[in-house]
Amino acid sequence: MPLNDDAARRTARERSQARVNRYGGSSSYAENTDTYGRARQESAHLSQTRYSRQAPRQASQSSREQEQSRRSRQGASSQRRNPGSQGSRGARDPRSSGANRGYRQPSRADQGSRRQPERGGKRQPQRQASSPIASVLDKLPGNVVSIGIAVIGIIVVLALIFGVLVPSCSRSDEAAPQSSENSAAASAQGIVSTVAQAKKKAQTAVETANQVGSLETSNPTVEALVSLLGEEEAAKLISQAKTNPDALWIAAHVDEYAFDGIEIQYKILKLAADEPAAIPYVRGFPAMYPMNDAVTDRDLAMDVASPSDSVPTTSIPHLYQWDRRWAYTVYSSASFGLTGCGPTSLAMVYQGLNKTVDRTPHDIAVLAEENGYMSEFNGTDSAFFENMAGDLGLNCWESYPDADNIREELSAGHVIIANLGPGYFTTNGHFFVLAGLTSDGQVIVNDPYSVIRSSQTWDPEFIATETMAMFVYSKA
Repeated sequence: MPLNDDAARRTARERSQARVNRYGGSSSYAENTDTYGRARQESAHLSQTRYSRQAPRQASQSSREQEQSRRSRQGASSQRRNPGSQGSRGARDPRSSGANRGYRQPSRADQGSRRQPERGGKRQPQRQASSPIASVLDKLPGNVVSIGIAVIGIIVVLALIFGVLVPSCSRSDEAAPQSSENSAAASAQGIVSTVAQAKKKAQTAVETANQVGSLETSNPTVEALVSLLGEEEAAKLISQAKTNPDALWIAAHVDEYAFDGIEIQYKILKLAADEPAAIPYVRGFPAMYPMNDAVTDRDLAMDVASPSDSVPTTSIPHLYQWDRRWAYTVYSSASFGLTGCGPTSLAMVYQGLNKTVDRTPHDIAVLAEENGYMSEFNGTDSAFFENMAGDLGLNCWESYPDADNIREELSAGHVIIANLGPGYFTTNGHFFVLAGLTSDGQVIVNDPYSVIRSSQTWDPEFIATETMAMFVYSKA
């Protein structure tokens, strides 16, 4: 605030006298001091004049700040840069002039507690003491404060927008019918499952086609198969491989069946070529043979209840020695699936006549082995069928194998186990069951080694020529 003229002159004279005393009363210094005093007076006068000219503009600025509250912080920053302008404070305080260097300018806290009249005689509301946050903001440049306010405003607007839209979306989702959601989810899951299944089938088909293509060309695997089985039997297996993945695996892994000797390898691969129903047994042979005991897992059971609808049903069930529940057990030094025709034939007779299933082919094989009727590498001794019949609740007698005896015994309701020699049905020896006659006198055969042969009827004359002995059974 500028000092009055008397105070300025008094201050100048005091400082001039002090310099005179210091430099020994130099007249030139005194004259300079007097000139300096007059300059100070003129400076104070000019400062007073500028203050009076700025007052109307400051009052106008105060009015604009009241109308535009958002720029209040810029006004405060402007006051800090120009102490001679107090914005909404009204007229400038003369004490803010630099004429009086010893005067202490009031702090912002002191100014905040003062009241200045507004334009038109109204009183401005009392300003509260500045908070720490406001103090920090006051020290920032005006453009930084403006940018900060703008950013905060944008954040608030975005928060309001998301606060309205997100709950609205949630409510709309919750309002959707639950049944529609379940239906859509089920449909999507069904589509995914269908696509996955189709993809898996397509991949399997491609792999099968590739492997079959390789089998149809000249390669060591096919050559080994032909060398082992002959062209006719090899062609049967390769033909099944085109549609049966297990047959394809068998044809492509001939060497996997050589571990038990070439004779067993030949016999089991020929079984796969001749009997499609036996392919699951042959496929599992390298991994599952030998088993210590039979199993009762129905998943391994034969799913062929009757070989053919064209063959009349008898009381004698169809059982097969290569049924995987017992086929991988060891009998006569080999797999029961290859050597168990005798015990399986007697198991069919036992179950059919006694109307029970409490003994399986494996149980009958154990009975033969325990009583010394199992022959190493030669299957079952034929004496077993007659000598052990009583222990099974059966009557048994041997009959001469001719067509008339076959018709007579079967017509009487008896059942026959035929001991076959080398010929059409076997190369070494075989047992199967003559279960009955058809209305036209044909023989119904239950062959434990072949579904195909069990699916047709046979002439009694032909059966008689292939048979070495017959064991006739009735219930005891």
